[in-house]
Amino acid sequence: MLLKLKFYQSLLSLFFLFALAQAQEAPQTLLGETIPCETPEPIGCNILGSKLEGEHVIRNNAEYQVLIEERSPHPNCVTYQLPPIDFTEHTLIGYISSVGGCDFPTVTHQINKLNENYEVKIHLTQNGLCERNNSFDIWCLVPRIPTQTRVNFEIETSVNSYY
Repeated sequence: MLLKLKFYQSLLSLFFLFALAQAQEAPQTLLGETIPCETPEPIGCNILGSKLEGEHVIRNNAEYQVLIEERSPHPNCVTYQLPPIDFTEHTLIGYISSVGGCDFPTVTHQINKLNENYEVKIHLTQNGLCERNNSFDIWCLVPRIPTQTRVNFEIETSVNSYY
């Protein structure tokens, strides 16, 4: 009986040492680096909503031109051209959405590079409980992100009901 107990103690110690060694070998997750977000010239004449709503990682001019395929019917938009962007140097990251509330939402955002991938963190606060629909868009011009690199969006929402 005593021999059996010592065997299990030894086995448990060995398992513990193995688990400790494995934990030390696991790659460490880096907090990452915050990527500066340059606000581009305003993008006008697009109709917020419809197929444009959601996440955008625009790496070339063809993807960029999609933003004005559905133009506003306003007379000034007939000949509107998007502001020029050098896609050999930059990537345009954007998010288009809408939220209820009595006023436009409060939106904050940050872009982080984690190892070889990027994470776009967006926090939006609905201001009030009105049923009105408030469209908004966020655009960031960042240093060029290679095509094979993943860009993940993390959207967090909250409601300021005391607005």
